[in-house]
Amino acid sequence: KREKYSRKNNPAVELMKKVIAHKKNNKLSENDYYQYNKYQKITMSLNDVTPEMLEKGMYKKMPFLKDQIELCEETNKFILPISVDETASQKIYRKHPKSEKTIIKGMSSTGVNELFATGDMLSTVLKDVFTDVNIYDNDIRLLQYPFISPISSSDAISFYKFYIMDTTFVDKDKCFHLTFVPNNSQDFGFTGHLYILADSTYRVKECKLNLPKKTDINFVENMIIDQRFGELPNGGWALIEDDMLCELAYFKKILGSYQVRRTTRYFDFGFEPIPEKIFKKKGSEIKDVNAMMRDDNYWSQY
Repeated sequence: KREKYSRKNNPAVELMKKVIAHKKNNKLSENDYYQYNKYQKITMSLNDVTPEMLEKGMYKKMPFLKDQIELCEETNKFILPISVDETASQKIYRKHPKSEKTIIKGMSSTGVNELFATGDMLSTVLKDVFTDVNIYDNDIRLLQYPFISPISSSDAISFYKFYIMDTTFVDKDKCFHLTFVPNNSQDFGFTGHLYILADSTYRVKECKLNLPKKTDINFVENMIIDQRFGELPNGGWALIEDDMLCELAYFKKILGSYQVRRTTRYFDFGFEPIPEKIFKKKGSEIKDVNAMMRDDNYWSQY
């Protein structure tokens, strides 16, 4: 229903203005150098699995699949994991002259995804879906569409309605809990929650983003993004946990729907100068010669 929403003398809006004003203090790219390690796991599962499904077609030949079904907490649907892809990498950055490189240290792919004749179509869809989301950017490019960040310097206050819910603790940090929705439910914006540190830094401790149900993106049924931020050794602030869950209806008619979960962790941040010779290597991505040969001990540390 239409409600009366005023931005004037609205405590939620005043709080968000302070969050936006403090954004620049929380950008890694303000440092002369930085580096961090990154671990990422992408798990693909058959979504909304029923016992009847496993009695048909190619699934009938694999009775062992029944033992692999699990319940997804977020969606309350039964899923069947079919593949896991893991990547361990290091990101390095230099401000002047600007240069950034990703060093791939380990790659692993396991599962039965080769049984599903989805090929390049699916990997193309996944690249569209799982772009990196940085809420400190003004605009977020997701699913080939531009979305306005809830802390966009130029548009957030006019695009979203904000509401203060209460104060709560996230980990050990006292935070203001806000919710937000687009002014117009047809617009490409997020709905979700922000947890803002209840101190003079106005940093985002956690954000939860959802795609509104009315957003008309034909192959995505549901998307949840959950991010947590933390303090770094130099007193800075950065994303340390980034979880995305997406329900895809892209192949529903052929193979049923899929759920894809991406889990990303950032750690071992450093800000000391990085040797010049690393930046001279060609390409923005450098793959370690042993990246594809890492054993179970290597992956168990993650």
